Amino acid sequence: MDLEPLDTGYRFEPDRQTVKNPAGEIVLFAQNPFEHTGNALEHILSSAVELAPGASKELHFIVPSVNEPLTNIAALRSWRLQESRDRFRRYWSEQLTGQVKLSLPESPLNDIHRNLVAQAMIILNDGQKLKYGAYWYESYFGIEEGWPITALAQFGHPDMAKTAIRTMLSPELMDKSNYHHQYRSGLASMYAAQVYRLTRDREWLRTIAPQLKESANWIVQARHQKEGTLPDYQGLLPRHSYGGDVRTPAYSIYSNAACWKGLEDTAYLLKELGETQLAERYSADATEYRGTIEQVVLTHLNRDVQPPFVPLGLEIGAPEHPGYLKVEAPYSFIPSDPLGNYWILFAPLMLETAVFPPDSVLSRSVTDFMEQRGGLLAGLARFYRGVDHIYGFGYPLQLCERGDRKKFLATVYSVLAHGNSRDNFTSPEVAGVFPLRTDNLAWQETFRRTVWNWDLYRREGRQGEFGKGIGSEPLSAGAGMALQLVRKMVVSEELDGSGNPTGSLDLLKMAPSAWLEDGKKIEVKAMPTFFGEVTLSVESRLSRNRIVGRFEPASDVAISGKLTLWLKHPRGLPIKAVRFDRTPVRNFTTEAVELPKSRATEFEVEFGSSPKSVMAVQRADSQRLRTAARSRSR
Repeated sequence: MDLEPLDTGYRFEPDRQTVKNPAGEIVLFAQNPFEHTGNALEHILSSAVELAPGASKELHFIVPSVNEPLTNIAALRSWRLQESRDRFRRYWSEQLTGQVKLSLPESPLNDIHRNLVAQAMIILNDGQKLKYGAYWYESYFGIEEGWPITALAQFGHPDMAKTAIRTMLSPELMDKSNYHHQYRSGLASMYAAQVYRLTRDREWLRTIAPQLKESANWIVQARHQKEGTLPDYQGLLPRHSYGGDVRTPAYSIYSNAACWKGLEDTAYLLKELGETQLAERYSADATEYRGTIEQVVLTHLNRDVQPPFVPLGLEIGAPEHPGYLKVEAPYSFIPSDPLGNYWILFAPLMLETAVFPPDSVLSRSVTDFMEQRGGLLAGLARFYRGVDHIYGFGYPLQLCERGDRKKFLATVYSVLAHGNSRDNFTSPEVAGVFPLRTDNLAWQETFRRTVWNWDLYRREGRQGEFGKGIGSEPLSAGAGMALQLVRKMVVSEELDGSGNPTGSLDLLKMAPSAWLEDGKKIEVKAMPTFFGEVTLSVESRLSRNRIVGRFEPASDVAISGKLTLWLKHPRGLPIKAVRFDRTPVRNFTTEAVELPKSRATEFEVEFGSSPKSVMAVQRADSQRLRTAARSRSR
C-alpha cells in the first residue's frame, strides 16, 4: 500500500522530448526523441538506437531539481551537458579528495570509502534536518544519526559534523515527550564528545554547552526520582520502553547505558571548558550511575544457561497483563523470538557505550551469547531471516578493543560484502540473506514480483518473513558505521574500560597483513584523530625483507601515551631491526614499533626469522604445494 504507483498526471509534450507535471514544470527532458508507451500508472519511454559493432552511444536525460523547477524548455535545449558534468565531477572530487587522503592497497576499498563519505554527506542532512535514511526512513530517530556525524569528522568534514550536533541538541529533537527521548538524552552528548575530541573546537563547544547541561540535569533528576520506581531499580531511569519498535514499558538497560555515557562525557566536556565544579558533580553521579547499572544487571544475569544471558529489559509490561516478564528470559535461538530480534539489536548498541569494559564478564557474556545463539550471520547482527548489520556496530568495536584482529577483519569485510548492496555499497535497514544472496533465480523472481513494492520487509503480516526482503534504500547510518570500521583498520585511538582515550594511538593495528605484501603502499594524509591530524606513508619492500615509510604526528595536541605502528608480516616473520632517520633503535616488538611522538620520522623496518617462524612458514609452504599438487592431479 505504501509504495503502489499513483497517477502522476504527467503530460508528454508533442516534441517527444519533454515530460511535464500538472503544474507545467519540466519533470524530464531527453536530448533524443522518445516514444511513450505504458499506462497512467507506469509510463515507459523508449528510444531506438542503432550501433555498429564495437560502437557506443550516450543517451542524455536532464531532470531539473525540485528545489529550482523549470518551465522553459529553451533553457534545457541549450544546456551544456559536458560542462555540467565536469562541474559536478569537479565538486565531488574536491569534496572527497581534499585535505584528508586515504589510499589503501585494495582499490575497491578506496572507491568504497569515498562512496561512503558521499553517502553520509548527501543522506544525513536535509536543510536543517537530520535523516536516518533516504526515501523510506527520511526522519530522525536519535540512535543512528550519530554514526555518520562522527565519520564525517573523522574523514575531514568537521564543520558538517559540528552543525549536525547542534541540530541533534535542538529543543525539537530533545523534546522529552518524544518516544525516543531517553536514549537521545545521552547519545547526543556522547556524539558531541566524539566530534569535540576530533576537532578540539572550544568555541563551538561553548555554544552547545547549555544544551549539554540541560540533558545532564534531566538525566540526574530522572534517575533519582523515586515516584513510581520499584525499590530494586532505584537509581535507574523510570520505566519507559524496551526500545526501538518495542514500546512495551520496561526498565531499559540500553537507555540507562546511553544516559550514563552522556553524563560522563558531559563531565569531560565541561572540564575542557574550565567548569570544574559542575564537571566533578556530573562525574561523581556518572560513577554511581554506572555502578547501579552494573549491580542491577549482575543481580539479574541468568547463569542457568551458557553463555550467561544479560537481560536488557526488566519489568517488561504490567503484571496483570499477558506477556509480562519480570526479567527478560534467555533465547534458545535468538532470531526465532520476536523480542529476541530486538535484543540482538540493542545488545551491540549497549556495548558501544562501554558501560561494561570489553573484557568484563558482562561484555563477554553478551558477545558470546550473540555468537552462540544465532544472533550473528558472518559477524552481522541478525533480524529474523536477514541481517540488520548497522545495529551490530558495537560487536566489531568490542573485537577491536579486545585485539581480536581475525574476527574483526572478517566482520568488516562481511559488512562491505553482505551488509551493503553489491553495486553501490548502500546499506538498507534489513538485508535479506536466504535465498537472496545464495540464489540468482530468487533475486530475479523477487524483482519481478516487486516492481513497485521493492519487497522492503515482505509486509504480509507473517513475522517469519522479515528479513527476506531486498532492503531498498541507502541509510546515512550504514555509511557512517562502515566508514568508522574502515578507519579502525588504519587509525585507532586506544580506549580504556570506560571507552575513554588512554592517550595512546595505534596505526595499522587492525590492517590486513596482505596490505604489506611486496610492492604495496599505504598512504594516510591529514587524518583527524583525538590528537590532531596525522600523516603516514608505508611502502613494502619485502622482496628485500624491509618496509619503509614516514610518519608525521600532529603538532597541536600531544600524545601522552604510546604511538605504535603495527606491521604484521604476511608470513608471520618477526621484526628484526628498526631505524629512525637511519639511526638504529630498539623500541620494537616482533610486530610493532613505537614511534617518536614529537617529530616527523622516516623509518625502515627489517624483518628476520626465528627458527620457530621459519619452521611455521616452511610447513605452510609445504602444505600449499601439496594442495596445489592434488588439485593438478585431479
